[in-house]
Amino acid sequence: VHATHPSDAELVVVAARRTTFEAVLRRAVLRRPEVRLTAGARATGLVVEPRRGRAGDPGGTVPLVRGVALEDGTVLRARLVVDATGRRTAMPGWLADHGVRLSEHRTDCGIAYLTRFYRRAFGAPELPLERGFTSGGSFDRYSCLVFPGDAGTFSVTFGVLPEDRAMRGLMDGAAFDAAVRSIPSLAPWVDPGHAEPLSGVRMMAGLANRLRRATDPAGRPAVLGWVAVGDAAATTNPAHSRGCTLGPVHAVGVAAAVSAHRDVGDLAEACAAVVEREQRPWVADSIEQDRQRLARWRPGGPGPLDLPGAVDRSAPALGRLTNGETYLAAQHDAYVWRRFTRLQQLFERPDDVLADRRVVARVRAVQAARCPAVGLEGPSRDELVGLLAAREAVA
Repeated sequence: VHATHPSDAELVVVAARRTTFEAVLRRAVLRRPEVRLTAGARATGLVVEPRRGRAGDPGGTVPLVRGVALEDGTVLRARLVVDATGRRTAMPGWLADHGVRLSEHRTDCGIAYLTRFYRRAFGAPELPLERGFTSGGSFDRYSCLVFPGDAGTFSVTFGVLPEDRAMRGLMDGAAFDAAVRSIPSLAPWVDPGHAEPLSGVRMMAGLANRLRRATDPAGRPAVLGWVAVGDAAATTNPAHSRGCTLGPVHAVGVAAAVSAHRDVGDLAEACAAVVEREQRPWVADSIEQDRQRLARWRPGGPGPLDLPGAVDRSAPALGRLTNGETYLAAQHDAYVWRRFTRLQQLFERPDDVLADRRVVARVRAVQAARCPAVGLEGPSRDELVGLLAAREAVA
């Protein structure tokens, strides 16, 4: 048992479904008198002025976004257009119509998720979480995690290789429940006396770690009067549960830039700096974690590519840790646990923890002592496929 520390009071997780989180956020926004919401209006494009000189650089030519065109012909003009429309945003195409090409780095996560939602039965006890704010973990070429939600709800998610067609048998609800029950530590969650399903099984695929930049190859703003925030600017593997934090953190950084800069060029540069500070380290970390997982799940196969400049590949020689080995050492060292947990909750950036000399030394000490890792029991991938096939034959 770890002794408590004053900073532990910060280690709080909001356990809520995304729909609940967004409904509460919307309600809070609508209470702000300076906010006007236009609902039901569809944006169809950007209003862009002809190329103009960059402030302080008479020879520069950078397009300036002045507003958004709506489907009914209305034009909403603004000093700054903020793209908060998510990972499927249409705005890169709209900008391309005006000659603006965003730079984008994209690497596949190499995983597909199958999720089912449940609600705890009335009077059923809350079950312990053995992995921070989740239960479960990574097994033989698949993962399975429980994520608690609001009002007694929770989700169970299997992660599988996108090309593993045999695991698609999890799409059947009865087979999905049987698969969860085959993992001893997770079986109680879907016991009929403990919970009942709220949904069928939903698949999320085509996932990528992505970073979009509104800058040219030299790092100068490629467009003025426009900025993307949250998933429109960067996405990471959703299993890390960082999107609902990174989005607001990014937005707050942009808001601070808007308050500090009146010149549109200075504002663009400040917004680009927010992306580098608040998004790039986490995209790089997600790429690295996916690389490590795919090395276990897909031996000999090609893993994700590097995000240029995101991870110093000489770092291992300097003692940089991986997330996996730090997580294992955290089971035996309270200091490592606290620093790693703060990393997981985004209080500290990856390099601040994984390359910290004190953390590295303590992790290496745990490894040298050969402390046993606390593992999870679960069927192999082939055993799970056999279970799914047997369920399908019975059906």
